Amino acid sequence: MARPARGSVEIVKRKDGLRTFWVRLTVDGRRHRVRLGTDRDGWTPARAQVELEEQVKAVGAGTWAHPDDRLDARQDSDPTFRAFASSWLEDNMLEWRLSTVKDVRWRLKSHLLPHIGEDRLSTFDIPRVTAVKTALLKESRRIAEGIDAGDIERDAHNNPLRPLSNESINKCLALLSRILDDAVERGYLHDNPARRVRRLRHHRPRRPVLESHEVCAMLDAADRLDLRRAGVTEPVAQVAALRAEGQTYQQIADRLQISLSTAHRRQTRYDQAGEPIAYFRIWVRTLCTIGLRIDEACRARRSDVDLIAGCLRVGHAKTAAGVRNVQLTPDTAIDLERYLTMTAERPADWPLLPTRRATFHNRNNVAKRVVAPLVAETNLVLAERGQPGLREGVTAHALRKTYFTFLHGAGAPPRWVADQGGHSDPSTSLRIYTESLRHRERGHHGKAFDALLNPTPASDNSTPGPDG
Repeated sequence: MARPARGSVEIVKRKDGLRTFWVRLTVDGRRHRVRLGTDRDGWTPARAQVELEEQVKAVGAGTWAHPDDRLDARQDSDPTFRAFASSWLEDNMLEWRLSTVKDVRWRLKSHLLPHIGEDRLSTFDIPRVTAVKTALLKESRRIAEGIDAGDIERDAHNNPLRPLSNESINKCLALLSRILDDAVERGYLHDNPARRVRRLRHHRPRRPVLESHEVCAMLDAADRLDLRRAGVTEPVAQVAALRAEGQTYQQIADRLQISLSTAHRRQTRYDQAGEPIAYFRIWVRTLCTIGLRIDEACRARRSDVDLIAGCLRVGHAKTAAGVRNVQLTPDTAIDLERYLTMTAERPADWPLLPTRRATFHNRNNVAKRVVAPLVAETNLVLAERGQPGLREGVTAHALRKTYFTFLHGAGAPPRWVADQGGHSDPSTSLRIYTESLRHRERGHHGKAFDALLNPTPASDNSTPGPDG
């Protein structure tokens, strides 16, 4: 006896605000997903429900058939890669995060489909996949040469094209391999040629780890940026800092070579501005002394901070291990308490670090509007102190690596460090710590090396006997 038909209406909200309506049916134990249309096509939840009931009736009458408004890869004996990849994406996208779906669509639309979209699956072999790799390499080199020559290529949205790195090309080949794996399972191919094509060599960028004096300089730089954000200029901040040291207005005027009235006026402006909100300082704390991933920091809410328990709750992460309670250091807890007190009028469900429009940041905004200004100002602070600037490549992830390094350096157990950072395997944070020690231990080894070449007089004595 055949199983009764079952179904439901699925509504997917798109980025452009429209809703796409789907009908999901289970017929004789097989699942079917039928696209109806969008709001623009006149579809509503009520109309979709009526259509579902009609299709369930058709199933019961034995007259139902899957609509064939596009080439269905599951019914075609030798589908094109475009049709099969579209079917594969529809079957898997509901299990993925939105960012993963966006990345897969971009790699398909921009890099794979233009080269092999109309190729039949039966034509895929090692030379064909190798040709795809070569085409992506040539395209990347052409874009790079155009940038060097000042001739920047742009896409349909007038955005400048960037050359693909070897790692990105390998990711495109990995995506192709995943799709062809599914084609093998469904019987369209005997084996997967993409798995036997050699990948390109690439070197993962080594993000620098900040030293303790660099982190202190970044916190001072954050305080400067917070003052500017509150409307306090550098000359005003200079006068306020000297007054905080106990200097008189006459001493300040003489030191800065300004009039006495100017010194008074700048201090008045500082008093009127009030204490600045430690916005940039909390960003440094969140990334460098709490060790959140950039997406976790962007999604953190005020209610996630538990000052009584001394932790910050991470409820949404890219892995199960990422859902955790991160313990706050005493200094970090003090800064967070001060920040939350100064912004106490904000609702508890607000972002912990909102934009000026009270919305959540995204990783691109943070890189451009938070990390880049912090790095630039930190270099100025270090230059004023006669110290070398930060190394190239300081990003939000570099600050997270610094967090792991300091925890290990403080003697924290590896398993606890991994739990704090949201890693399921302690080897990840240990590897970061080991990398940071490579340049830190050189000073110690260098002193020992020089000691061998320049022995002290005491070292020339004969070796002591058993009695010392």
